[in-house]
Amino acid sequence: MRTRIPSPSPRLPLRVRPRDGARSRVRPGVWARARRGISHIEALVGLTIVALALMLVMGLVTMNDLGLEEGRGLFLKARLFYAAQRLEELKGAVRLYLDRTGRLPGDDPRATARGPGGDGNGRVDRHTERDTALEQLYEARLAPTNPPLLLGFPVAFYWMDGPFLGHASGGHYLVVEDCPVWFAKYMDREIDDGRSASGRAGWTQRRGSKTDFYVRFDP
Repeated sequence: MRTRIPSPSPRLPLRVRPRDGARSRVRPGVWARARRGISHIEALVGLTIVALALMLVMGLVTMNDLGLEEGRGLFLKARLFYAAQRLEELKGAVRLYLDRTGRLPGDDPRATARGPGGDGNGRVDRHTERDTALEQLYEARLAPTNPPLLLGFPVAFYWMDGPFLGHASGGHYLVVEDCPVWFAKYMDREIDDGRSASGRAGWTQRRGSKTDFYVRFDP
């Protein structure tokens, strides 16, 4: 008659008897851990991971420390950071056009595919040459679209007479037009002093929740 050998307990790993000179397939620490459960350090690590996950989720749904509307979250903050970098790149594109041609885009007398060039007086007129400025940047392959866009808001380039935004004299500005006030506030904090009427950036002419955001261009 055959003798039935009981199966090992499922709670503990099966120890396989090693051959002569061979190592055990089960490390000694496994047996000890199976008997005593998790350690305080392991529990602390687990709680830390859970706490970090909760902080991340809370940031996604309640972060408004930068004046953003509640619920916009980390994804929009990343897009706004990219928009601020893109605006600085557009300033560099205007400067590069000036270095190449000796003229500002819009003031360059050379005609574009859409019409005549500028008058060459050293200023990009807000009403008559702003479209020419954008077209010349686009044709020089210094702007990916015409007009350039920041989160869907059009960007223009033209001269503003002084005094303007704390400057006694006039100057050229890159202008994000018809954008939300919270967008202008974030951009100003990102690239300047965060105040609407001072420094090299600011906003004005509020229309309800909309405004125009200006960044001064200094060659």
